[in-house]
Amino acid sequence: MFELLLLLTAVVLAITWLGSYLRTRDALHPAIYILPMMGVQYVMRPWFLYQNNAIQPFFPRDSYLETAAFVHLLGVVAFSLGCFPRRRDLVSRPLWQTVLTLQARQNLVRLAVIFGLISTLVYYYSVFAVGGISVAYGRPKGGGLPLPSGYLGEAIGLCVPAVILLLFAWRGSALRFTHWLLIFFFASPYLLTGFLGTRRGPTFLILAAMAFTWFLVYRQRVRLIRVLATVGFIGLLVLILFTNRPRVYLGSQEKIETDLVLDFLMPQQASPGDDYVCACGAITMAQQTGKYGWGRNMIITFLIRPIPKQLWPTKYQDAQRMLFGSHGGGASLTYREVLGWEPHAGSAIGGVADLFREFSWFVIVAMYLYGAFYRALWTRARASGGIWIVLYIYAAGLSIYIPTQSMSAVFHRFLFMSVPTVLLWHWLIMPWILRRKQQAKRAVPWIFSSQIAPAARAYWP
Repeated sequence: MFELLLLLTAVVLAITWLGSYLRTRDALHPAIYILPMMGVQYVMRPWFLYQNNAIQPFFPRDSYLETAAFVHLLGVVAFSLGCFPRRRDLVSRPLWQTVLTLQARQNLVRLAVIFGLISTLVYYYSVFAVGGISVAYGRPKGGGLPLPSGYLGEAIGLCVPAVILLLFAWRGSALRFTHWLLIFFFASPYLLTGFLGTRRGPTFLILAAMAFTWFLVYRQRVRLIRVLATVGFIGLLVLILFTNRPRVYLGSQEKIETDLVLDFLMPQQASPGDDYVCACGAITMAQQTGKYGWGRNMIITFLIRPIPKQLWPTKYQDAQRMLFGSHGGGASLTYREVLGWEPHAGSAIGGVADLFREFSWFVIVAMYLYGAFYRALWTRARASGGIWIVLYIYAAGLSIYIPTQSMSAVFHRFLFMSVPTVLLWHWLIMPWILRRKQQAKRAVPWIFSSQIAPAARAYWP
């Protein structure tokens, strides 16, 4: 039964992927790059784990594994329905471009420099506070000094908007050495964190953001093979870093073993830290204990977490007590009592298991909205351009967290990057875009006649 559920999941992913491309002919539709990552996490790896009898010892009952696979199938179906393009989303030709005045471009560069300086100053402060790059990354999974504020820690992620906005502003210009130097300097917080600290998320995020910006801003039409090859290469690079984490650090004499990537993709054994094992364990524990978040964890993440701890030092303890009570609801059972093992600290469970643990079988609704969010951004970016292209690139870079991390890993980063970008865009950039519109109207008034105005506006930024 478990294998059949995996095959059904693969069929859903394949049909949605092919249908999305045939309907849109757009290699940048979210299904094109998200669904293959889901296929690796929810079909390929569990298939080999099951065939090699590596996952069965972790679950005393076959029904536990089958239920977990069924939950993942429902989650994939719901996400696929949410992101699948509707006919009303399609336009005769996509605009993946935005007309910017010279002043708008200059303001865009200023905005990028502000974001970049904040990111690099905070990052290099944390690195040099522990003795410099050689000390910070002289050990496996190294990094800088833990920062005293979560806002400072998240501020390092502003390197992503900085790079995207620089490339956006310099579209149409020949990029010189000084341009690339500034781009890579602003990208360095996540490049160093990813390549020397072997973090999957930052590596994929910064590389995918740069690649998608290049596709959306510098290319009139992007071929499917180019997108698949680029995302595949970035994914392979991420897996090499992740699987060789104990070997990658400054001063290491150990050889990088690329064979470990195949061992990860086609595993023959598993541990309590394996992503899929932990995902199935989380689903099983939620069912056995009846402990579901019902949105309370999201209240903590999106409403309580942004409050500075200097203003509310015991915010997490108080929020837990207010929202969950003293016992948290449900049966007081542990992993060891139910399954006989404990997941490794910091283990990831992926988006489907995370939302099941939060909403039980309403995971179907949550995953549908998840997919609809990506479809909505894609639709607006194609039809309107401008800031929507930037927001879509943010979401595309964060897509690696959908099958590998929690939902909050996507959205709290997305909000932290997008809120200041949107506010400053409307203050610094939008007035000059509107002025360009007014100039065009006066220059070619017949374009905006009542007969064809809707069509003209559909392609205007």
